[in-house]
Amino acid sequence: MVGSGCATGVTPYHLILASLCVKSKQAQAVTVHEIRDLCWDGIPSRGASWLREEPIEATWTRVILVPAFGGVLVAVLNLLRDSAVEQEQNQDPFMSASRPFLKALAASITLGTGNSLGPEGPSVEIGTSIAKGVGSFFDKNSARMLSLLAAGSAAGLSSGFNAAVAGCFFAVESVLWPSSADATLPLTNTTSMVILSAVIASVVSEIGLGSEPAFKVPEYDFRSPGGKPSKALFLF
Repeated sequence: MVGSGCATGVTPYHLILASLCVKSKQAQAVTVHEIRDLCWDGIPSRGASWLREEPIEATWTRVILVPAFGGVLVAVLNLLRDSAVEQEQNQDPFMSASRPFLKALAASITLGTGNSLGPEGPSVEIGTSIAKGVGSFFDKNSARMLSLLAAGSAAGLSSGFNAAVAGCFFAVESVLWPSSADATLPLTNTTSMVILSAVIASVVSEIGLGSEPAFKVPEYDFRSPGGKPSKALFLF
């Protein structure tokens, strides 16, 4: 793997980065399922239909308290992450490397307890955090660090959504393009880093996690005539 990276002019750091992103996503998927089964007893696998089947007296405490408890745990982890940021400013590489772990754990708790993480989820943040950790150990050059961040964001998005092309475009538009005026990056090497990281992350993620979706959405059937207008409005 290192030899192929050197042959294309890409340092081994980016191959390590793609592998770490995939391993992080694999661990996160397992953790999310474990937390979900612990908090919900496997109920979310049935979708939202259980809300109609169970009496409100038996469900409202769980629906309110479980996400609230997850939010409290995430707040505590954010405090620990802020402490890691302060240590990172003091040039502590070990605390800098702990930030991806804290972010992944916070994301797993958020998803497992039924909260939302937005359209991209934690994939991009975990990828960039791992890139910062790898860069703090191996490379201090600011230009190459920016290339690592772009490769990390591409690998994170690619491994999380199995979308290598979207990861490449995201890295260029969101990481490289805003910084192009302030940084002088070798375009060929940076593009190779981003593309190779995204492709490797997508391939390894599909091999390790499979092509099946992590969460299966049940089929919903509107049997009453009144449900058809609401379905049409939802699709619109």
